[in-house]
Amino acid sequence: AARVAIEEWKNNGEISDDLYYFLLCSLIESADKHANTTSVYGAFLKSLKKSAQKSLVIAPANYQCNSHNHQVYCEDANTLIKSISGDILYLDPPYNQHPYGSNYFMLNLLATGQEPNLAEVSQVSGIPKNWNRSQYNKARCVEPALEKLIATIPAAFLLISFNSEGFIT
Repeated sequence: AARVAIEEWKNNGEISDDLYYFLLCSLIESADKHANTTSVYGAFLKSLKKSAQKSLVIAPANYQCNSHNHQVYCEDANTLIKSISGDILYLDPPYNQHPYGSNYFMLNLLATGQEPNLAEVSQVSGIPKNWNRSQYNKARCVEPALEKLIATIPAAFLLISFNSEGFIT
């Protein structure tokens, strides 16, 4: 209901784009604090934990304002790398068969405002079945994809988050 209201306010011109994104961020952060999961949304707990039983209060997102320019992207790293450059590049590609989108599907649904097609939702986890899988989610493709990515890095320094318990040890 909160997500629908925020969208209506934006579409009716009642709020600016900046306020729209601030409210979405505030909703997502607040909802996540009440999620009945241990961390990712692929496994909901069988009984409600205390935080999930509390009323949802949408608290303002806490931003740390500074004079630095940051850019955040959400797309395939091997595609993105062709259009960006910088001094330091931090990448966090998937490291196993689970696409990140499915691990955080509830937050993604809040962010995008999409309503899942119930015919395409897992009856066990509630996760929409058609999340995009990248080359990093396929054991036979991950090494060549990572090698190609590293070979084309347009930055002096690369920081990469990659779990050694995934496809690449």
